[in-house]
Amino acid sequence: MNNRYGAATKPKYHDNIERHKRPASLQKLDHDSASILEEYLRSARCGLLIPRITHQTIVMLWVIDESEDCYFCIEEMYKSDSEITVFPRLDGVGYPQGFEKLGHPSLVGAEKARIAGEIIWSGGAGNAGSWVISNKSGRYGIRPDISEQNLINAKALFGSFGIELDHYFIPHQG
Repeated sequence: MNNRYGAATKPKYHDNIERHKRPASLQKLDHDSASILEEYLRSARCGLLIPRITHQTIVMLWVIDESEDCYFCIEEMYKSDSEITVFPRLDGVGYPQGFEKLGHPSLVGAEKARIAGEIIWSGGAGNAGSWVISNKSGRYGIRPDISEQNLINAKALFGSFGIELDHYFIPHQG
């Protein structure tokens, strides 16, 4: 494997739940899922306000694993003592008491990954918004060895499936 997405590393930390539970919305990026994902992303630009609000409040996570396969899902939280156990986490809202997060490590069973981050809708007036991929992951994405080029390469991977994204790189501070 080359280093286009960064070195494969274990997460800086993970919760036990992230090793054993996968997000209910988890999918591998491939030709089938990409066409459906693109349709979902397009709904933010089509003018109907309901999906636009949903897109502004629910974060999508993505990760490229050690084998350079890409997975994506919405950020979810889990409540083990509930009949309905999976809930989307709203952007900017903390985890309520009794809930556990299913962050980036849960996409790969807390195993090694090369890079990870978020895909968010950056809303603008009218249809001026855009989808933005970032390396916002404290466990796989914001590291001293991750470069903006690694993120651009991840963006290009989505682009190879017809998914156009802007990018926002967060440098490691440390």
